[in-house]
Amino acid sequence: MKKQLFGLVSAGVLAFTSVPYAAVAAGNEVTEQPHQGKTPDGSYSYSWWNDENMGETSFDGDKLNGGEFSCSWKDVYSCSFAKGHIFEEADKSYKELGDISCDYTLDYSSKGNSFYGIHGWVENRETGYQQNKYAEFLIVDGYVDYRPHDGETPLSSVTVDGCTYDIYRVKNASFDSPILFQYVSVISSEDNKANGETPTAISHHISIDDHFAAWEKAGIDMSGGLYEVSFDVEGWKSSGEAVVRKNDIEISSIEKELLPGDMKVTLLDYDTGKPIAFNKDEDVPLWTDISYILSGEKVMTGPRYQINKNPSVISDITQFFDADNFSFGLSDAPDGYSLPVGDIYAYGWINGKSVPDDYVTVKKNDNGSAEVAFKLKKDESDKRTMIVTVKEITGDTLLLKSNVGDMTLSTEYLDTGIEPYVGMMLEVTFTGGILATYPGQFGNVKKVRVISEGTEIQPGDVNRDGDFTIADLVLLQKWMIGTPGAKLIDKKAADINGDGKINVFDLCLMKRRFFSYDYYCYIEPDNKFDYGMLFFTVKDDLKLYLGPDESYKTVASIPIDSRMWEMGYNDNNNEWLFTEYKGTYGWIKVVDELNNPTVHFEAIAKKPVIYLYPEEETDVHVELNLKEADLSTTYPRYNNGWDVTAYPGGSLLNKADGTHHKYLFWDAVNCRTKYDFSKGFCVAGSDTESFLKEKLTYMGLTEEEMNEFIVYWLPQMEHNKYNLISFQGDAYTNSAELNITPKPDSLLRVFMTYIPLEDEVDIEPQQLETFERKGFTVVEWGGSEISH
Repeated sequence: MKKQLFGLVSAGVLAFTSVPYAAVAAGNEVTEQPHQGKTPDGSYSYSWWNDENMGETSFDGDKLNGGEFSCSWKDVYSCSFAKGHIFEEADKSYKELGDISCDYTLDYSSKGNSFYGIHGWVENRETGYQQNKYAEFLIVDGYVDYRPHDGETPLSSVTVDGCTYDIYRVKNASFDSPILFQYVSVISSEDNKANGETPTAISHHISIDDHFAAWEKAGIDMSGGLYEVSFDVEGWKSSGEAVVRKNDIEISSIEKELLPGDMKVTLLDYDTGKPIAFNKDEDVPLWTDISYILSGEKVMTGPRYQINKNPSVISDITQFFDADNFSFGLSDAPDGYSLPVGDIYAYGWINGKSVPDDYVTVKKNDNGSAEVAFKLKKDESDKRTMIVTVKEITGDTLLLKSNVGDMTLSTEYLDTGIEPYVGMMLEVTFTGGILATYPGQFGNVKKVRVISEGTEIQPGDVNRDGDFTIADLVLLQKWMIGTPGAKLIDKKAADINGDGKINVFDLCLMKRRFFSYDYYCYIEPDNKFDYGMLFFTVKDDLKLYLGPDESYKTVASIPIDSRMWEMGYNDNNNEWLFTEYKGTYGWIKVVDELNNPTVHFEAIAKKPVIYLYPEEETDVHVELNLKEADLSTTYPRYNNGWDVTAYPGGSLLNKADGTHHKYLFWDAVNCRTKYDFSKGFCVAGSDTESFLKEKLTYMGLTEEEMNEFIVYWLPQMEHNKYNLISFQGDAYTNSAELNITPKPDSLLRVFMTYIPLEDEVDIEPQQLETFERKGFTVVEWGGSEISH
């Protein structure tokens, strides 16, 4: 059966890979059948073809497992090479499939028209013609000579993964068959990295589902089932070659092999039994209670996790099924759903029992992994409304002021043609309980309506931020002397004397009014942070003072569960920290009068592991003294220390239960250590692997230790645009002391802290030291992600 030549023919560039047969109809035809099939291991599908059999083509993707392939073309009319995934049933929309992305790396060169990117097919909801059951889509991520659809009017544009794309909806009306639609994103010329005949190494991450969402926002119906998604290289009247060294197409709902210690968590609709579709930025918290009873006291309580895709896999957790207490459950439900019980700690896996039993299932696998399913019913509660005021506008984001705190909202929720401005009042309709004030994203908004043109005028509030401050006085002065860029948002608020004019008399009255206010200043901390630690309050009505002492003036009362940042501290004073609450700066005391903590830091010391290498079989006692964190989880169980028999090869025998181990594991929560980021490294996410290999090898980890470090940390770091990395020294070792008997001859403790960043920053390079192993050697590695 010959296949119809679809694609960008009218634009002078072709887009065609493995076309669903149901989409084929009579018309222009390709003279050569496409070569298509699956890789030897069945993990990817491939297709390639050369229209008219003109020129020369080569493709080796049919012989290679995974997404990698190389291809070349010379003096062709048109050709295509692709590898990806095909869903024969096409029974799930992109929202049901979850996050869809592609990480690719290729060497690319071309003489003449060509491009590369993502290609595929989706069930066509725009026509009733069965022969055109599927619509074609294309994300052009790079091109040479001709930019597809250049000169045509796009539906809109979108910025995804740091690049700008124009969006087109194309009708292929050049065929005798009924119209076939194409949905296309084309990268801007400024972001295009292809460099013609010069071989260019190119790497990028494409959030494919973000493009689908942008197409829907532009009016394209993407609710149909996904048939194919592939990485695609195409040429038209050209010559060129591409070596695709990496083509990792990830689809979050596709099953992956669970490793020992992994727990896969799936959220299901109670009535349909199908996975619940998540919003792109939605997080559902999972609480855990992992603890042991030692000397009658409960210690080592487990951390909280965030489920941000469905299903999610949590690593290194199922080994604690044999703990004295191992319980977990959901703290909240996704948008549109609700928990079956009011008490969050009465829903989940409670010490070996599903509660309620028909809402939770737990399956333990033979390899030490587990699969957990939570069932949730749709929230049938009535919709609620909230009145908010636009406080600030930054690009496409509105900062809103409400009676429960500041929040943010994308302007995409406003009707087309409405231009927001500071002071605009909005009525927000939402479902699913409450709107969170932090991180402040409206995830369950159903409708936003403008209910007034502004709030009541506050005299002097000329920048319309809701408060009369020194900023308003400065703005009016600049406006009156004609300073470029000085613009009064609310001129009525500047008319203090109400004579209908704005002049020096209003300025004088504003100054008099301002200096009659009871303004005050806070005490500056000895040390300020560029990258502060995130924490939340665990005590209600926590006072914010102007200085680090209760004798200073109180300027705010902070409710429980408020999420804030540590912004500074004083030397030799660990009881107070400097922070900001709703625009007011000051100090809070981190312990109450009974020395109980008032805040909980969200930083976690993740997976520090301790290797012991004696020269001969040795009984070793290891104690850990945490001064600025709370011990959370240990394995084997920590009972006032670990007592093991260590062997020269590194294997350990735990004396308490006779189990064998490669290392001692521990982690900690509520980490309060003030890590040092004065020196370090700013590393692109795509360069993380090579960076870690170089630095860890230099510092003295063996290949096996380094590989275990990278396997744990690389998945958490390589997809960030940048990582600010600093290996901690005294700040870490002083806060987490190790006492080992007998004392080791050499000790290496590698603790990496990193901050995910959107933009590259300059930082003084950190000078690292090398490690020499001698005698009884102990090695520890771990790390922590620092939010900022």
